[in-house]
Amino acid sequence: MTYYLSSLGFINRSYFTTWPAATSEEAMCRVSKCRERINEWLLALPSDTLDLTKPPDTVASPAIKTSKKRTLDETLTPPPSLDELHTASHIFRMTDTSEKATPKKRRLADLDATPRDPAEILAPADSASQTGSIATTSTRTSASRKSSPTKQLMSLELADDPFHVASLDILEFDPSAASGLRDVYLDIAAFASGVKVIPKDHYLDLPLSFPGVSDHTFFELDHEQRRRGPVTSYRTVERIVKTSHFCVQEQVDEAGWGAEVHHRVLEAALRRPGAAIRDDMVNFFHIPTASVHGTRSGSRMVDYCMLVDCPVLFPEEPSLDDAIRRTRNLSGRDTLNHTPLFLLRDKPISLSIECKKRDGGLDNADLQISSWHAAQWRYLSMLCRKTGADVSGLPFLPGLIVSGAEWYFVATTRAGNKTTLWTRRCIGATTNVVGTYQILRTIQYFSWWTQTVYWPWFMEKVLGLVEADEGG
Repeated sequence: MTYYLSSLGFINRSYFTTWPAATSEEAMCRVSKCRERINEWLLALPSDTLDLTKPPDTVASPAIKTSKKRTLDETLTPPPSLDELHTASHIFRMTDTSEKATPKKRRLADLDATPRDPAEILAPADSASQTGSIATTSTRTSASRKSSPTKQLMSLELADDPFHVASLDILEFDPSAASGLRDVYLDIAAFASGVKVIPKDHYLDLPLSFPGVSDHTFFELDHEQRRRGPVTSYRTVERIVKTSHFCVQEQVDEAGWGAEVHHRVLEAALRRPGAAIRDDMVNFFHIPTASVHGTRSGSRMVDYCMLVDCPVLFPEEPSLDDAIRRTRNLSGRDTLNHTPLFLLRDKPISLSIECKKRDGGLDNADLQISSWHAAQWRYLSMLCRKTGADVSGLPFLPGLIVSGAEWYFVATTRAGNKTTLWTRRCIGATTNVVGTYQILRTIQYFSWWTQTVYWPWFMEKVLGLVEADEGG
């Protein structure tokens, strides 16, 4: 025997299956009697009980919100009559539409949305004079943060602190476009073409007739000055290539590529095998949670950064610690960088790296790294003003964008309040040996640039120190 639960109690299905046949007059009589008895029963209910005699749209809203998990004792039970149960079941079916008004669940906000141009990163001491600029940029950015990267760039071109996009390849035939960046670009373009990327000592390790290898591919370690870092073994390069093939075949996600390939490439280029994590003044760290001052902590910006690990230098340069503490106090943010991440409080960022999954949005990566760099330029400008300097002596800020196995070089320049993103030159892919050497060579080139160009500029213009010994 099956029972159904309605708002009027339990209904025995057998009553419907055994309902006796009747003439139309008898049926009308039964319905009339049922209605009379049900109305009498309803009138006898307490005044605060749901009035089922009214149409559904006239029922008070608090009654509609009555919990559906009502206990059996709270269920209203009409007189146990076959006629009444039949009619009550009909009324229940007529008024059961109220449950369809339940609202749908709202979708959660996307915490990994492309970050917006963070004009609000200025220190408190400088923010008062920039209020209008910040408000304008914030308004434009908040209106476009959920649109495509192209539409966001269109909006940010009109901000008070705008940035634009240009092609790196234009530097090949227009040296005046960004003179301080051109020489570096030509060096990177040579590496991307396979020129001087493999140590000559590795010649015998390569298989015979290896594709993409010529006399121009090799360089003498003792004669090549524009590199800094350990000599990566061929075995390590081969392991990186095989791991990249695995990630392609198994459709590994972005996090997997980062852990299995990207981190190992940076480690091979910048850290000696078996050495401590703090081994050299130029280092790298994984910083996926780093946000910009004044933005929500969930805003994802970049994945890795190359930096000057200043505590490594403290034993040899005692005055450096005092200068860093002084600058951090003057900043109003207690840090040397444009992010509140504790790890980076005393380690100036020289190069930023944004990673995407294979075939992932490169335009989105362009926007993320340009927003990150724009914030860095503003913060450096603010720090320079504390010492009476400016950022004009820094020709550019470098960046790398990684899409699975493929690595790209980008850079930003600053002119007044305008930031220009120079994009995008492929430097190699970790799915082949020569491409992996090209990437390692480029990373070690920027390690050298960090030591010889960026760090001397930072010490003088930001920390207010006289440049140390030649070569850092």
